[in-house]
Amino acid sequence: MKKTPSLHPFLFAFFSIIFLYTNNISEMSAADIPAPALVVMALTFLIWLILTKILHDPARAGIITTLLLITFFFYGHIYDAIRYTYIGDTKVGRHRFLLPIYFIIFVFFLFRGLKTKHVSNLTVFFNISTISLIAMSVISFAAYQLNGRSISIQNAELESRASILKLKDNTETYPDIYYIISDGYGNAITLAKFYGFDNSEFLDQLKEKGFYIADKSASNYADTRPSLASSLNMEYINDLAAAVVKGELKEGVFSDITRRSNVTEFLKSIGYKFVLIRSGSGPTDRNRYADIMISCTAMNEFIRVLIHTSLLSVIEKYFYLPDQHRKMLKTAFDRLKEIPDIDGPKFVLCHVLSTHPPFVFDADGGAVNPDDMSIGSNIWLPREAYIGQLSYTNKLIIGAVNEILEKSDRPPIIIIQGDHGPASLNEWENPSNDFIFERMMILNAYHIPEGDSSQLYPTISPVNSFRVVFNRCFNTEMDVFEDRSFMPRVIESNNLLKQVTPVSYELNEVTNVIRGFLEDKTVQDSLLTTSNN
Repeated sequence: MKKTPSLHPFLFAFFSIIFLYTNNISEMSAADIPAPALVVMALTFLIWLILTKILHDPARAGIITTLLLITFFFYGHIYDAIRYTYIGDTKVGRHRFLLPIYFIIFVFFLFRGLKTKHVSNLTVFFNISTISLIAMSVISFAAYQLNGRSISIQNAELESRASILKLKDNTETYPDIYYIISDGYGNAITLAKFYGFDNSEFLDQLKEKGFYIADKSASNYADTRPSLASSLNMEYINDLAAAVVKGELKEGVFSDITRRSNVTEFLKSIGYKFVLIRSGSGPTDRNRYADIMISCTAMNEFIRVLIHTSLLSVIEKYFYLPDQHRKMLKTAFDRLKEIPDIDGPKFVLCHVLSTHPPFVFDADGGAVNPDDMSIGSNIWLPREAYIGQLSYTNKLIIGAVNEILEKSDRPPIIIIQGDHGPASLNEWENPSNDFIFERMMILNAYHIPEGDSSQLYPTISPVNSFRVVFNRCFNTEMDVFEDRSFMPRVIESNNLLKQVTPVSYELNEVTNVIRGFLEDKTVQDSLLTTSNN
C-alpha cells in the first residue's frame, strides 16, 4: 500500500505565516513576509530531516514536527488570551504559570505521537487539516479585499487650489513640511498635574526657535489609527467609524486613508516629494504612495508579531528587541537631520514611538530594559519611566529641529504633535475626567515661516492643523472646524477575570469634559507657566 506523503509540517509552517499576515493585514506589508517565511520553511525542513534520521520513519517524524510547530507558533496567542487575566487579585496571565502547563500538554502529545500505531491515519488527518486552515486564510484574505470598498475622502477646496498652484509652478518657493508625531506625547498640563514634571524647558527651547505652542490642544481621537487618519485627511472620521461598527467597511479603512491621505495627495499634486520615515508599525511603516521610504531598523512589524505570538515571547524581553527598539527611535531623529539634503520641496511624515511604551531610555539616553517589551505594549507605568523617555525624546527633537532649521534653504514648516496622550490611569472601562484629560491632551507645536502664527490658537486640534497651515501657505481658504474630542467605548467582557476589550470605533464625545477641565482654576494657574506670551 502506497504511503501518504507527510506534507502537513510544511503546510502548517506556511499556514502559520499567512495566518499572521491575514489577521494583521491592515498593519503589515506583504513585502516583509518572504524573508521570515523562507527561514521558517527551511527550519521546518531541517527539523523534519533530523527527526527522520533519528526515528527512521518520515511519517512519524512529520507528526512530531507538526506538533513542535503547533507548540511553537500558538504559545504567544494563548499567552495573549490570558495575559491580563486575574483570579481575585492574582494575575494568572504570566509565563511562570502558563509554561509548565503548556510543557506538560506538549509532552503528553509528543509521547502519544511517538507511540501511536495510527501514523497513516494521523498523516491524512493532518494533511487535510492544514490544507483546510490554509484555505480559510485565503478566503479571509479574499473577503478582506472584496468586502471593504476602497475609501478616499474628497476635498473640493484642495483639488481646486491644487489646479491653480500647478499652473503657477512655483515649487522652488515651497517650504519643506515636516509632520513629526511623537506617539503618546502628553500636554504640559498633563505632565505637571499627573506626573509632577515641568516640561517648560523644552517648550521654551521650541519657542526660542520660532515655534508656536498650542498649550490647550487636545487630540480628536484617543487611538493612533483614527487620530492619524483624521489629521492627515483634515476631517472627522466618525461616519467611517460608524460604518466599521455596522460592518459596512473593513477595519483597515483608517490605515488605507492614512497611507493615501488628502494631505499627501494635495502636496504631491503640486510638486512635493512624499518622504516617509518608517515607524516600524502599522500604516506609517510602509506606504506604496511614498516617493521615498527611509528605514530605521531591520526589525519590521511582521517579525515583531511573529516573535510575540510564538514561544519566543517567553524571551521577548531579551531577544534583542530592546536594542532594536532603541536603534529605531534614535535613527528616526537622525534621519530627520538628513532630509534637507534631498532636492526639491518635501513633505516628511515621521511617526515615532518615542513617548509610547515600551520605555527603553532613561532621561540621558541610557539603556532601560522594561519588563514588557511586547509589540503593542500599553503598560504606561511606572510614570517615572515615561518621563525618562520623554525627557530624552525632548533632546532628540531639539537636535533634529536644530539641524533642519540650519540646513534648510527656505524656512520649513514643522509640526510636532502627539497623536494622543499617555494612559497611566488606565481607566478605559469607566473613564474618569482625569483619565480623559490625561489621554486626550497633547503636545502641539508649530513652526511657520516668518513666524506668522496669526491663524493658530491655543486649542487647535490635529484635524485643523493642516487646514490652518495650508490656508496660511497655499491660500486654500478651507474652513476651520470646531475642535472636538472622542474616546472609544470600552466593554468589560468578563467580570470574574477582569478582562477589558476596547471597542475602538464606537465613539463617545468628551469635548465638554476637556473644556470643563481647562476652566478649572488649578489648571488655569498651571497654564501661566506654559503661556505663549
